[in-house]
Amino acid sequence: MLSDRPLLRGVLVGLILVGLFPACGGTPLQGSDASDANVEHAGSGGGPGGDGGASDVAACLGVQADAGGPCRCASDCPQGTCGTEADIGFAGGECVVGCDPDAAAPSGYICPQLSSGGGALLATCDATNRCRDGYICIIDTTTNIGTCDVQCSRDAQCSVVGHCDLYSGLCQAEQTGAGLIGACTRDEQCKSGNCVTGMGATPNFCATRCNLLDAACPEHGVCVSISSDPGYTAGFCFLPCSQGTCAAGFSCDTQRGACIPTF
Repeated sequence: MLSDRPLLRGVLVGLILVGLFPACGGTPLQGSDASDANVEHAGSGGGPGGDGGASDVAACLGVQADAGGPCRCASDCPQGTCGTEADIGFAGGECVVGCDPDAAAPSGYICPQLSSGGGALLATCDATNRCRDGYICIIDTTTNIGTCDVQCSRDAQCSVVGHCDLYSGLCQAEQTGAGLIGACTRDEQCKSGNCVTGMGATPNFCATRCNLLDAACPEHGVCVSISSDPGYTAGFCFLPCSQGTCAAGFSCDTQRGACIPTF
């Protein structure tokens, strides 16, 4: 399955590709709750940006952002703390606000419980209420609730780091490992950090997400929709198929122009 991401990204990233194409059969599985990665305060340095000092020199935005809003320093997030772009790779930074999973969440949010205890507010989304620039709407098929998750598409969305890694969707330098649909056995072998395993006829491969509203894929890949729900703006990148030719375990979807898993 697709692996969890640091902090809030892990909440709904565990989507299983067997659920992307219902005609192929299979039952969608769900990923785990958000992982426990620590959120660095602005000025702590280190992280996907790589230089360890970008958060020190980045000026505050001077905003009073709510949970999920953009930020560059702690004072931009009066209700919580700032996960800066330089520290965690989230485009524009993200205000992280704790919450009580047993209490009612504010309107426009849900409060999933973290494995370490407590919770963190996640902004909800749908076909009317879109996520901010550089983020996609992930819909939990169990609850049918969508939440916003980071997925940059352009360098311009990474105003501090200056580079969007299309493999991971994070503002960071391109990582090492196998590229689009590359062979893998573990997440860390992929530039995207996601190794899909157990797909039957389709070999293990490195999965790369994309934003359907701002489609961009590395290696001239094709951003393929994975849901008929108009609120769901997450897609996955697959290699284009030429004259119906695809690698073993993938078949050419002529309508999409992409080599998709055959399972």
